[in-house]
Parts: sequence; structure tokens; C-alpha cells
Amino acid sequence: MSRLFVIIAALYIGTLGARSAGSFVGADLIVFNATITTQSLAIPRASALAVKRGRIYAVGSDADILALKDNNTRLIDASRDSWTRTSIY
Repeated sequence: MSRLFVIIAALYIGTLGARSAGSFVGADLIVFNATITTQSLAIPRASALAVKRGRIYAVGSDADILALKDNNTRLIDASRDSWTRTSIY
């Protein structure tokens, strides 16, 4: 879990404030097979997240998020590690 934390933290911190106007089709990184607590009433728990240009842009089920991959997407199987929003910051 600490390795995944470092990856997501580095992606998040490295691009704070960065915004880009392009398409968000195709994720750069997908973490799946996880237990994610989002602290959101709309989606309180999820099993996958997608990162594009250093920002988490989708959270949901493995099937929904894996549908966002393309040929350049890096996949990380979290092996059911637990994640919370605070562990990403």
C-alpha cells in the first residue's frame, strides 16, 4: 500500500494547480482492485480510480474505470489495499 501511496501522492503533488484544456479520453494510470473510501455521499466507496495528467479524474467500479484505458495506460493492481482521500494528499 505504501508504494501505491507514493505513486498517487507524487502524481498529485507534482501537478498541483496544473490545468490543461485537452481531451481526458484514455487514462495515464489506473489503480484497480482496491478498496477506496471517497468521503463523498454520491459514491462513498469505489474499487478503482483513473489518473490523467497528474489528476484523479474518475473513481468507480473496476469495470467502469478499466474501460478508460488505452494502449499507453499504466495499470496497478492494488490487491484490495485500502485507500482513503487523506492517504492521497
